[in-house]
Amino acid sequence: MIPTWLQIVAAAGLTAIIVYGSIFDKPRGWLRSKIKLLDDLLGCSLCVGFWSGTTVSLIVNTHHAAWQLHAVIALASAAASWLYDSIVGAFQAVEVNLEHLKHLEPFEEEEEESEVSIIGEMKDFYD
Repeated sequence: MIPTWLQIVAAAGLTAIIVYGSIFDKPRGWLRSKIKLLDDLLGCSLCVGFWSGTTVSLIVNTHHAAWQLHAVIALASAAASWLYDSIVGAFQAVEVNLEHLKHLEPFEEEEEESEVSIIGEMKDFYD
């Protein structure tokens, strides 16, 4: 029997392939253009994660008739897929911001001059 945690990881991997895999770009684009429900579904890693978890659980646990196991794996897969998607999104946002910072003009420090002038003015005031 395949451990539950491995089933969840497999379902999260399947979700990443379905939602982002370049091998599915053409079929995914075609399905999204034809059916509104699939357009919404295929853009949602939480949604695809649930159905991937359900599919993996039903395939792997054919001997197990308890619906609770399939439901738990489906829900955990949805959560794992969402977490994976969020982490990847955060890393991508950081990468974009770092790339943006590379193209900014160097910052000129004017604060030091203003501190010196304030100190100089204060010195003149007390003299």
